[in-house]
Amino acid sequence: MTTQQLFQPFSLGSLSIANRIVLAPMTRGRAGLERVPGELMAEYYLQRAGAGLIISEATVVSPQGIGWIDSPGIYTEQMVDGWRLVTETVKPTGTPMFFKCGIVEGHRTAIFTMAHFLFPPRRLSCVVIISIHR
Repeated sequence: MTTQQLFQPFSLGSLSIANRIVLAPMTRGRAGLERVPGELMAEYYLQRAGAGLIISEATVVSPQGIGWIDSPGIYTEQMVDGWRLVTETVKPTGTPMFFKCGIVEGHRTAIFTMAHFLFPPRRLSCVVIISIHR
């Protein structure tokens, strides 16, 4: 791939991507002890919205899935509101943002635990990339 191709827009399914640069998911640990995404995370993702696509850091879906310090969660209304702040901050840039679902459990019930939280009785708009760490 040439440098020119790297910066050319392209389509990924129904998404229009500004370039072929992707912010990869990495553990960032900026949510704090309560695991609620806040201004610091919103600013972080906004600063990197020049990428064609953002994949969020792994986000725990239940208290049982916590495996690292200060990682964000998405299993309470406050956490969902925090992610809403992040996505609403990034939205005006037009950069698509995928959500990476992270869970740290050492047994096979991880999928069932995750399924309970992936389909809660609220409307979430995200693409989920499943990552199970042992």
